[in-house]
Amino acid sequence: MLVSQRLPAVGKVGATVIPVSFGAAGVLAPMLIGWLSDTVFRSRRVPPCVLALAVLTGALALFVPLTATGSAAVMIAVLAVIGLAVYAADAMISCVAAVDFGSTGGAGTAAGVVNGCGSIGAVLGGLLPGFLSGSTLFHGFAAAALLAGLLLLPHWNRRPATAS
Repeated sequence: MLVSQRLPAVGKVGATVIPVSFGAAGVLAPMLIGWLSDTVFRSRRVPPCVLALAVLTGALALFVPLTATGSAAVMIAVLAVIGLAVYAADAMISCVAAVDFGSTGGAGTAAGVVNGCGSIGAVLGGLLPGFLSGSTLFHGFAAAALLAGLLLLPHWNRRPATAS
């Protein structure tokens, strides 16, 4: 819906195919953030999450002005960046960090609670585009990503107990 509104010239097929860039980038995101966390940040999980959320905040905040160009290539690039950033942060927070920082007996519960909260976002992500304008929607999501990054920032140097 958003693609067809922003790029009416691409037609129904283009509006269906272009958002694939979001999911395609999302396939690479867990591998990239995992590698960054393990190698560049030496098992620190928060720094790559905060960076992914910062990229996500910027991409969401700039979605409307960038896609106003009417360029399908820009739309593909913006959706790919959003997909990469959102799936990277989601994979690290909902999987690795929840298990790393949960107690030994509660790691599964921690992962379940975090994933359950993430499912609320998936439900809202499917409903809200029909009720809110693109600008309101993307600025609201940008504010939520910024808040999440700011909440994680004090834990920048925290490492799991299993890290050497």
